[in-house]
Amino acid sequence: MNTIEHDQPRRRGRPGKAADERKSANMKFRTREDLREKIEAAAADAGRSASEEVEARLLNSFNVEPLHHMVFGNGDDARRLITNILTAIKTVQDYENPIDVKLGTVDWRGEDPLSDFTRAALRNAFSVIISQALPPPRAPDQLPFSDEQRKVYERALNHMKAFGIEFAELITGQRPNLAEALNSAGDPEH
Repeated sequence: MNTIEHDQPRRRGRPGKAADERKSANMKFRTREDLREKIEAAAADAGRSASEEVEARLLNSFNVEPLHHMVFGNGDDARRLITNILTAIKTVQDYENPIDVKLGTVDWRGEDPLSDFTRAALRNAFSVIISQALPPPRAPDQLPFSDEQRKVYERALNHMKAFGIEFAELITGQRPNLAEALNSAGDPEH
């Protein structure tokens, strides 16, 4: 009787990928239906599978912490301020009053009542958040400074107030020529 011996049984299907080309092991998890629908919609928009979408979003979540550290350093004050502002934006935009009438919108600059309501709520929310996070600076006479130190402090304080306004106007597009004017003037004050 002839017997044929094989070193390895033949595998069916396509050839296996090299180790560095393979995906890691499967992970199974449960999710609510509404989240699954969001994942599938985002995957379709991005032109990838739901599994690839989940993987991309998870990978991005690990990139956020280094970004937070780069932007905020070790301080929690800026992180808490930004988190509170973002929470206020999301909450106001999605707000429905107790009788289920939607009052918030993502269109803050619109000419409709919902945009007016949203702007009013956000302006008040930001005012409270910023007042709590950033107490006003101390007045020069509240500090144990000599007269000369008080003058230097007051001049620096006024400079930083003006800088804050100019910078905010620049980044919001209210003064598009400001950077060019400051750079061309060679103003050492800015």
